[in-house]
Amino acid sequence: MTQDAAAPAEGPASVSEIEQLWVGLEPGQKARAMRQVYEEQQKLVVEIQRLMMEKETEIAVAVARARAAEDLQQEEQTKEIIEAEVKPRQQELEDMERQRAEAQALLDAFVRIGRGII
Repeated sequence: MTQDAAAPAEGPASVSEIEQLWVGLEPGQKARAMRQVYEEQQKLVVEIQRLMMEKETEIAVAVARARAAEDLQQEEQTKEIIEAEVKPRQQELEDMERQRAEAQALLDAFVRIGRGII
């Protein structure tokens, strides 16, 4: 094996080159590729949604704890729970929602690209 053959090939430099590579693939290769990326992306979207449901439960538990502390007139405890548990988890949930939206957009792109192929 020569040194040139062992060197990694340079990737496509432009969008038009990507399009040419895609067009040059055989139908079977396209179908397998689209099935694989679609399934992987679908699993990712479902996993993020599952994690979001778990985070929502964590938030609900923290809110219940804060509510109980409020009923017991423990203002300092209530504020502590809100600041230490509720607000950070709500921020995490918002971040997860952004990730889910991005993952869903990519899944939708795979559906558009794969239409008629798979």
